[in-house]
Amino acid sequence: MLSPHLIGSLVVFFLRFDGPEDECFLCNQPQRYAVGESLIGGANHWILETTCSGCGHVWLTSGSGGVFRSLRAKFVELTGLWAATVPAETPSATPIMRAMRRYYGGTLADAKRRSDELRSQGLSGTRGEMLALQQCLADLGVPSVVDNLVPGSQTALPARCTPIPPHRIDQPVTQLLEVIPDVIAESERSDLAEYLRGATCVVAGGYCVDPITRHPLNRYADSMMTDGLYAWSIAWASLVERHGAGLPEDFLAHVRALGYRPPEISDQRLRAITAEVAPEP
Repeated sequence: MLSPHLIGSLVVFFLRFDGPEDECFLCNQPQRYAVGESLIGGANHWILETTCSGCGHVWLTSGSGGVFRSLRAKFVELTGLWAATVPAETPSATPIMRAMRRYYGGTLADAKRRSDELRSQGLSGTRGEMLALQQCLADLGVPSVVDNLVPGSQTALPARCTPIPPHRIDQPVTQLLEVIPDVIAESERSDLAEYLRGATCVVAGGYCVDPITRHPLNRYADSMMTDGLYAWSIAWASLVERHGAGLPEDFLAHVRALGYRPPEISDQRLRAITAEVAPEP
């Protein structure tokens, strides 16, 4: 079974609009939104997080290039409206037109229209879009400035939903473990990560975004793993390996006592565990 926060972003896009825009389609409670954009290799990579205030499920929608038209209003609401302008004394429109075709596509007439608009009053969009346009212009030798026209309402990012931490199978997870970096010593990280990855997979899942870097490209597998006594998201292997993220002390003692070697699990025991940690929807 896949929980909703594990579903791929394309499916999320449709679920996100199944019902009132600001209500969770699972429990009809209000939703919270957070957005982010990153300029990577000259391209704008963006992500929208939707978190239900009632049931706590999280949906992720992400992409690269221009933000989807259906999501643009939410990005502008949260992070503001931004504009790119070029100096009035820019001598030639030719490199600007080339940049417009390279960045926006379209016909020569479209490029001419956007070039004239950029030179006269500027072009507007999300911050990530305008920074990507600025980079495109710079590559063709055209200087530009990106300014915030209308401030957004997002002053701080909410805590990111974390993957399911190691917990005893007979004890339900009451709250998700906060991801705290640099707790595990570097000398032990690889052994712990190997244990977390080398156990038995209960349910293959989707992915989760790194809750520390919050970078849209830092995505980890989110399958459910078990060693017969504990269960956890395999994402913790990457979090331990990359950040030294802390783990529950009882789980650490258990792993160390086993010499960082997960035990074999019988098919009968695995079926029983599956019924415990991954019930049918």
